[in-house]
Amino acid sequence: MLSSVFGKAVWDRRRSMLWWILGVVAITAWLTAFYPIIRDSDAMQDFLKEFPPEMMAMFGMDPDTFLTGAGYLQAQMFSFLLPIVVLVFTIAFGVAATAKEERAGTMDMVLSMPISRTSVIVQKAAAMAVLSLSLVVAIGATLLIANPIVDLGLGLEGIAAVTAGLWLLGLVFGGITMVTASFSGSPSTAAGIAGGLAILSWFINAFSTLYGWLELPSTLSPFTWYLFDLPLLYGFNSGHAWMLFTSVGLISGAVVLFRKRNIATEEAVVPQAAARMKKSRSIPPRSVWLLGSVFGKSIWDRRRSVWYWSIGLASMSFLTFAAWPALSQDTAALEAMMEVMPREVLAMFGLTDTEALATAE
Repeated sequence: MLSSVFGKAVWDRRRSMLWWILGVVAITAWLTAFYPIIRDSDAMQDFLKEFPPEMMAMFGMDPDTFLTGAGYLQAQMFSFLLPIVVLVFTIAFGVAATAKEERAGTMDMVLSMPISRTSVIVQKAAAMAVLSLSLVVAIGATLLIANPIVDLGLGLEGIAAVTAGLWLLGLVFGGITMVTASFSGSPSTAAGIAGGLAILSWFINAFSTLYGWLELPSTLSPFTWYLFDLPLLYGFNSGHAWMLFTSVGLISGAVVLFRKRNIATEEAVVPQAAARMKKSRSIPPRSVWLLGSVFGKSIWDRRRSVWYWSIGLASMSFLTFAAWPALSQDTAALEAMMEVMPREVLAMFGLTDTEALATAE
């Protein structure tokens, strides 16, 4: 396996992949085990009749399908929790594929081999695709085993569609990371931009049912493509095609950018951007003191990426605060939702005080 870039990338992660797979299997089995409690709850049935559909959509819940196995899993796992796991994996892989190796000084050794830059990026992208595929296959296998045990009522096509969508969603944001890393050569910048876009994409999709002005941006959100038309129940749809084309396009863009990047001098691939970056690298006298300590150097190295993280977190906070007026209009329904949900499930999302959730504090 060590005779190729693909094999080396897979081999280096052989141990960590075991823990990743065990983690997603545990999450899937844990949440699936609570389905019979939700399905047989009279309080949940009453709640679904009273809670505003727009607010339920924000939580990934469809009142018409939530008491089915597909609707429950879509809301509890595939709308938020499992995407976080897969995106963390693919974004981290995308950072390590180019920028991290470049920063560590090992990319020069890789490029000194008789192999083209195109092949390097393609093989690393293939390794990311194969390893992330192993995660979603483990999720799908767990659902297949649990399906008859807890009577989820899932079809094989639905399981294949939702896991394929989860895989493609990971590849989209992994591709964004590789594009950014191939352009900037900065691990923190690549992770910050990809992570910020992932957060923004999720919030745009989640809040599009509450705010009409988000409907148009939501059509461009990868999360909208991923969750379109309840794939766990209705199978494959056009969202899968959009994610496939987007991920292929992003990886192709990463190939083009990496082929033009001067690794030795860290020169950007766009001439105009190179001039600006060269100017920005000149350290003003007032900032020299930062490089006099490990603490200051750590801050200086992340001076750009912290802006992307700040913008992403600020956008998330803004949308959260903006949703509160709509949520506060029916706090009784919100409290009812908290009452009928198993406490163990709520605790996984940090909701330990159900009464406080219905207040602005």
